[in-house]
Amino acid sequence: MKYIALFLLSLFTLSCSENRLNSLQWLQGDWTRTYGVTTNQLKWTYDKDTLLCVSSFRTTGDADIMQTTKIYNGPNGLELQLSSPDNPFPLKYTLLAQEGKMVQFRNVQPYFPEIITYTLMEDTLSLRLAGKTQGMNNQVEFAFAKASSNP
Repeated sequence: MKYIALFLLSLFTLSCSENRLNSLQWLQGDWTRTYGVTTNQLKWTYDKDTLLCVSSFRTTGDADIMQTTKIYNGPNGLELQLSSPDNPFPLKYTLLAQEGKMVQFRNVQPYFPEIITYTLMEDTLSLRLAGKTQGMNNQVEFAFAKASSNP
């Protein structure tokens, strides 16, 4: 009986995690922002167990610089992982808050950003990075427009 209860509890936990991941499908699609001669694009895709974002920067005459963000069901709920070609050790974040079309993750290691927040407001995806740099609180926010190819 004890094993049946544990099995049912693990199924319930997995189901809740999958529902949380499904509730983030609003991130899907292509999002862009342009500043000066640089274009930053976020391309979010959803697979049954992962939201994957490839972030690219293109400056006239320069090659793309890419970073990947992955949101997935970790052992303790939703997790976010940042990877880039110049960092062999991905940064891992745990879910801090989720409400409507806002999701926030926290990194407990002393790296900037400590907190990553995505918020969808109409056709604008806001990305806010917050934490400490050189002992001082710092926060930057970027607004991405929905690319015309999005449904």
